[in-house]
Amino acid sequence: MKNAIDLTGKVALITGGGGGIGEGICRVFDACGATVVAHDISDEIAKNAVRAVGPQIHTVSGDITVEKNVEVIVDTVMAAHERIDVLVNNAGVPDAGQDILKVRYPDWRWVVDVNFAAPYLLSHAVARKCMVPNRSGVILNTASITGLRTLKGGETAYSASKAALVSLTRKLALEWGEFGIRVNAVAPGAINAGFLKNAALEYNEQVQEEDLLQMIPLDRLGEPEDVGWAFAFLACDLAGYITGEVLTVNGGFGI
Repeated sequence: MKNAIDLTGKVALITGGGGGIGEGICRVFDACGATVVAHDISDEIAKNAVRAVGPQIHTVSGDITVEKNVEVIVDTVMAAHERIDVLVNNAGVPDAGQDILKVRYPDWRWVVDVNFAAPYLLSHAVARKCMVPNRSGVILNTASITGLRTLKGGETAYSASKAALVSLTRKLALEWGEFGIRVNAVAPGAINAGFLKNAALEYNEQVQEEDLLQMIPLDRLGEPEDVGWAFAFLACDLAGYITGEVLTVNGGFGI
């Protein structure tokens, strides 16, 4: 696949790479020439990226809500590849979609830890161990349209965690720009993968998709690769003067 986005020679660590949007990001980064390291919570899930994309994909695993695990993951990738040029904080979990009065605190805490605390821990470790010393690097976060606008009905912890991630993106861009580190986010809308796909199987899939499409001017759900190409652009040198921004990939939802 030939394209204007060239990531040849760049090492990219992509969390949540074993499925859904993460798998799409791995596929696109691989097509652009990057050395891709797909992370997920277990080795078996991480290897889904190898099965989906090819044997050239490297893998690493661990619970990234635990600081010592994050340190091991970053050290492992750097030992194998000497550096991390691009970090994509993509791993995320939804909440139960319950009314906020019914959400248990441990469930809330888990969503916030995965969606917000883990990207902080990874960004901090990668910046400290690699990007600041090298005075170069790109950190990219998977936000969400629910972190940019308030939507009625459930997903309170998820929305709050993604709004916090947007704020962290801008703060890190401000603080680390002097080291040549760019920090941006992509905010997907309705993507045909992961949370949305699983939810559709639980209800009437046809009705749910029809309802969503009425709100999307492009008249289709997004695919994981649509998000992957947005990330690839922000990772490449063509976006060398872009930092602290949030790129929405939602087919026009909310216009």
